[in-house]
Amino acid sequence: MRLALLPTLLLSLVAAAETPKAKSVEKKGDWDVVTLESGTVAKILVPVGGAKARGLVMAFHGNYSEPDDILRWGTPLAKHRDEIWCALEGTGREQGQRVWNLETDVPKVPELLDYVLATYSVDPTRVVALGFSMGGSAAVQSFSRSRARFAGVVTCASTEAPGERGDACKGARGVFILGTRDGNYQALASWRPAIARCGGGVATWIVTDLDHELPDPIYAHDAFVHIYDAASPGTEKTLPLKPDHPMSAVAPAAPPEYFHAFFALAPEGGKARTKLAAKSAADQCLQKVRKGSTPFPEAAADSDDPAGKARGFGTDPDRLATLDAKLGARAKALKPGTGEVVETSTGAHVLWRAAPK
Repeated sequence: MRLALLPTLLLSLVAAAETPKAKSVEKKGDWDVVTLESGTVAKILVPVGGAKARGLVMAFHGNYSEPDDILRWGTPLAKHRDEIWCALEGTGREQGQRVWNLETDVPKVPELLDYVLATYSVDPTRVVALGFSMGGSAAVQSFSRSRARFAGVVTCASTEAPGERGDACKGARGVFILGTRDGNYQALASWRPAIARCGGGVATWIVTDLDHELPDPIYAHDAFVHIYDAASPGTEKTLPLKPDHPMSAVAPAAPPEYFHAFFALAPEGGKARTKLAAKSAADQCLQKVRKGSTPFPEAAADSDDPAGKARGFGTDPDRLATLDAKLGARAKALKPGTGEVVETSTGAHVLWRAAPK
């Protein structure tokens, strides 16, 4: 074996080792029951037509209930929005019923998310955490721990509000849904400052006469609409128990503002590049985009990021920062209609910020 191929082989082996694998996948009713090799168990609902699903909802059931319960409630949403729902199974037991063990269950979410993104067709920029009751705490904590991987968070009758964990939810998009007959409603006054710390993107919706239970699915749909509409204000409002409107049509995803392509020094399954060759390929890509005649996905067709290609190379500064802090900072500094090539230890990156239309 030529030494030049060793980096590629090693990267391939590392990638294979890092991709979570399922020990078993069983079809039970409307969902897949997945047990990862690590022992993590989840149930996954894939709607009809899910081969081209728009997004993913990581759903967290309440204490004394099962993943099946929140998946049944979410089924009309999944079908209407063409989104996959994945419900992690809490591992605690209390009075013979399933409960959350947050200290050990929440850390399992990144691995499960990796598995779902690698196995199902999901836009990784459209992942929302949604939780009911204690599952609301699981959703908030999962969102806070892996902020760049979620577009937003929705809680229903939660025992924890976004913003209670310092700045982890600052700048977040989300909705905090609580009923006036819920025992947790009395804590709303103390939760408002925490929600305000999120920075104005998290709305509070008070549902009249709603007990400690999940709201009408229409409100969850409205919450997702809020998350994906950056212009929707994070205000507090009171809603009737029964929505006065039907589930609205799903708006098409807004075109990304930022784009990213990667030309690796040691591409998986490809020929190794020198630093000069990687930068040259990145420069050529950027030059095509700057001319304005070639769309970014076409200009970056020969790049080395399969996940990026799957989502049309769209990204954002926070997501880039998880790859390298320098990438996130340089992306934020770009003016609309400009781009640059950034070199790192692994290759050359093309960053582009689209001009508003």
